[in-house]
Amino acid sequence: MQMKGYRISDIFEKVEVQKIQGKANDFPTQKDNIHTIPLLTSTGSNQGFSRYAAKKDCPTILQNVISIASNGDAGATFYQSEPFAVLQDAYAIRLKAHQITEAIGLYLAATIRKAIYDTHDWVNKAGWNNIKDDIIALPSVTHIVPDWTMMAQIGGGEMNNFDTSTWKEFKIGDVLDIRSSNGIFHANALNISEQPFEGSHPYVVCSSKNNGIRGYIKENETALNPAKTISFAQDTAEMFYQTEQYFTGNKVKVITIKNGVKMSKNIALFMIAIMKKAFVKFQWGSSFDTKLLNDAVVSLPVTEINEPDWNYMQEHIAELEQERITELEQERITELEQYLIATGLNDYELTEEDKQILTTKLTDGGGITKFGIWKWLLERSKKVQTR
Repeated sequence: MQMKGYRISDIFEKVEVQKIQGKANDFPTQKDNIHTIPLLTSTGSNQGFSRYAAKKDCPTILQNVISIASNGDAGATFYQSEPFAVLQDAYAIRLKAHQITEAIGLYLAATIRKAIYDTHDWVNKAGWNNIKDDIIALPSVTHIVPDWTMMAQIGGGEMNNFDTSTWKEFKIGDVLDIRSSNGIFHANALNISEQPFEGSHPYVVCSSKNNGIRGYIKENETALNPAKTISFAQDTAEMFYQTEQYFTGNKVKVITIKNGVKMSKNIALFMIAIMKKAFVKFQWGSSFDTKLLNDAVVSLPVTEINEPDWNYMQEHIAELEQERITELEQERITELEQYLIATGLNDYELTEEDKQILTTKLTDGGGITKFGIWKWLLERSKKVQTR
């Protein structure tokens, strides 16, 4: 899969809308028979919606676009498949030259969020003029045209063409244990350090950044939650595998596997992907309470006795990781061959030993620079020529 950097404004345009009359407090926070249109604001939870309006009060109703919060939770990005209207501190963008589908929209929303969320805030707002020149990496066809087919496959969960015909449906509460944190700590009463210090532990909150970790605190360790569990933020539906013991803020649940099955990183990643797909339909005005989570239905691979096949999940994620490593190695080798041409060394053929040495340096964080590659190849070619 080839990736190319694109300016956001090369692919998207901002959607112009007519302003809704009224302020946020003029509209109800719950949907009813009259107020049926979700209103987009700058919140990063509940798909960006915090109010509802009557259809007659919405001069512009949008659908099948991507929304971005410009203020508040700046950079919060969502694909909007259902009708909505923009209220304040947010806006919508659409593709310039391609029809957006749900699968493509989900992929693009995640990509944009990754590019802008950590670099914009309530001071450096994520308005259109501030983000339109930001770069996003997309699959491309011959490094020119975005590969919409590939995005659809990834966004639709079809990347590896799973055969799910033998999978079975389970209520999440039948296979996972979802419980409250061992202790709740409010941020405004804490001394939070950006870096770990002696005796400190991660402080996990309802955030999509940094694995949900806001910082590090030192508190009564009886309130620690166990390592190798999934943290679930009820306000945002963000889920992360936590490798260390951790404290939490409010509305963070702790997820383990029932019947004493250990939660490995690979199993956690598999289950997080499955649960996120299941929770998409609940993000329209729903609250992620424990009952909703337990009753949600997911499809899982099963053993011969129709129990969740945890070994399959472990091995499948490992296979995906290996495929990605192989893909990256090939990309590095291709890049090295391009360097040879650019530096006039294209007559020198890389040996398998050369490729292995350089690939190892690049993939294992060897700190090698482009100049270092050129210098190494030049010296290597001279040695070969003198033999």
